[in-house]
Amino acid sequence: KNEGSNRPVRIIAPKGTIVNANPPAPVCLSTNHCAEEIIEAIFRAMSGPIPYAVNAAFSRRLRYAITGIDSRTNDRFIWHFFMARGGAGACQGFDGWSNIGENQAAGGIRAPSVEITEERFPLFVKRHEMRPGSGGDGQWRGGLGAVCEIVYEGSGPAMLNTAGDGIHNPPFGLLGGSAALPHRYSIVSSEGERVLKSKETNIVVHPGDRIICLSSGGGGFGDPAKRPQASRDWDKKNGYVV
Repeated sequence: KNEGSNRPVRIIAPKGTIVNANPPAPVCLSTNHCAEEIIEAIFRAMSGPIPYAVNAAFSRRLRYAITGIDSRTNDRFIWHFFMARGGAGACQGFDGWSNIGENQAAGGIRAPSVEITEERFPLFVKRHEMRPGSGGDGQWRGGLGAVCEIVYEGSGPAMLNTAGDGIHNPPFGLLGGSAALPHRYSIVSSEGERVLKSKETNIVVHPGDRIICLSSGGGGFGDPAKRPQASRDWDKKNGYVV
């Protein structure tokens, strides 16, 4: 019933490229990182001819996984991070959604319950809150990212892997809007804080260590000078800006 919407679109995806890989190339994350690049390229390209129909950039994928031994049961566990969702890019007429996640397959996925997470895994969620000032400024402000601080309470060392984008290149703004703050991962131990890369493996986490993730906001849209003062007052009153 919707095939007519595809008629004006010509998809060019040569075989053997990252968007049309040949077996046995791994494609598990094809709807994640690659999809984000494609969507953002379209947003940039169409922001000139039809600015009313596109968004500034959303937060990129932010993930880590941790595995170790649960001291309560002596069983091995593995937990995937789906908290601290990033912000959406603003668009003409609307501020971006806060804490929504990416603009692709995992966008809008529900964050797990803090209480159930703490019950099922040897983890204590010390903080899970909005990240003030993380959205890009503009006539319409980008949505906020979030902050999540988790304490590992397992038995013996655990192993942590990170997987994501958006640490060095923050979500861009459009038509004069500012970029958002980028992601930031770190581990705080007795030896101090160590900032993590977006793609690291075999990171050792000891009991009592804190894993801190700050997710990026969304990009701003339009000239910041045109943002109504009432909107800026609301942002400040509600802690959306610092």
